[in-house]
Amino acid sequence: MNEIGRIFGSKLGCAEKKDYRLQREVITNPDVASIMNSDAVQSVLRDKKEKLNTHYRQKWNPLKNKELMEQLNPYVKEAAQQKKKIAKDSSKTKQYKEKSQQFLKSIAQKVSEK
Repeated sequence: MNEIGRIFGSKLGCAEKKDYRLQREVITNPDVASIMNSDAVQSVLRDKKEKLNTHYRQKWNPLKNKELMEQLNPYVKEAAQQKKKIAKDSSKTKQYKEKSQQFLKSIAQKVSEK
């Protein structure tokens, strides 16, 4: 014990280590429960909060929810209309292609008959 006291010293300091002091106790009264329940501490504390609703709100998928997608990207509505228009136009072009193929077949038959 003397050896340790000589190396580390006491609260005042030591001979072997320069500028070294032992740590002091932060709490002089180790009865934390009595400190927490004291009037001085309780008067400063805020009131206990009521139980908050900790329910996690599920996020919506903007790819499935059109309204949310429009909020995030206003161009989506216009793009959908253009897509429908293109789909209609492509169905018309398919009809024209079918008619033109039928016309060409009928001409080919007439030519082959002659």
